[in-house]
Amino acid sequence: MYIRDFSTANSCRDPESLDISTMLLDTKKHLTLQNVPSSYVEKRTHVKRFDVSCPGKNDILKGRKPRAPICPTYREIDIDVNRIPKKIVQRRCMCTNCLPIFDGSMGRRSFSRCVPTFQYQMVLRRVGCNNGVYEYKPVMEPFVVGCSCQVFFV
Repeated sequence: MYIRDFSTANSCRDPESLDISTMLLDTKKHLTLQNVPSSYVEKRTHVKRFDVSCPGKNDILKGRKPRAPICPTYREIDIDVNRIPKKIVQRRCMCTNCLPIFDGSMGRRSFSRCVPTFQYQMVLRRVGCNNGVYEYKPVMEPFVVGCSCQVFFV
């Protein structure tokens, strides 16, 4: 599906009201970010974090990071002024490798990685400007909701 870009951002305004229920029911017109003109995607992130370092085995054993998950995460706020909602909280993996919980029990010929777990969420996204009013369409966007440990054998 191709959407024409009528971007005249300075002369365009938000509509006075949006019939969200009608938009969401029109399943044939759901888009992905690939169908949205790039001028209407302005993702920024804001991170509130104190310590994003990946905890080591000693941190866990000495109790500095009690009950640490195998793949710890931190919060990140995804902000896009061309989307409703403008702010969405998602998670990011703190570690590249899974925490050393297994200690070689999987064998010397294996390694593990923390991989993001995605969930798709329906949002309303600006896709153009028509007669001075922004057009919004429902778009399925992926967001990271956690991280899991994936074990690879070589």
